[in-house]
Amino acid sequence: MSLTANMRRRLAAVGSRQRATTEERDAAIVAAVNKGGTLREVAAVVGLSHPGVHRIVAARKRTSEATPTNNKRSA
Repeated sequence: MSLTANMRRRLAAVGSRQRATTEERDAAIVAAVNKGGTLREVAAVVGLSHPGVHRIVAARKRTSEATPTNNKRSA
């Protein structure tokens, strides 16, 4: 069975909303940790494990360190 054009559009829209929601959640997690929230405290509020929160914070840190404005190269 092939997906109809309507089903493809619905799936694409749901995927897009899910990505936006995940990005918003991750940004809120990082902000809470940066303001002093513990990994366990934040994890309990958002319904994740503290290692899950740690992975999100670490991934955001790696991403921000890799941006061209933060990537200092010596000439």
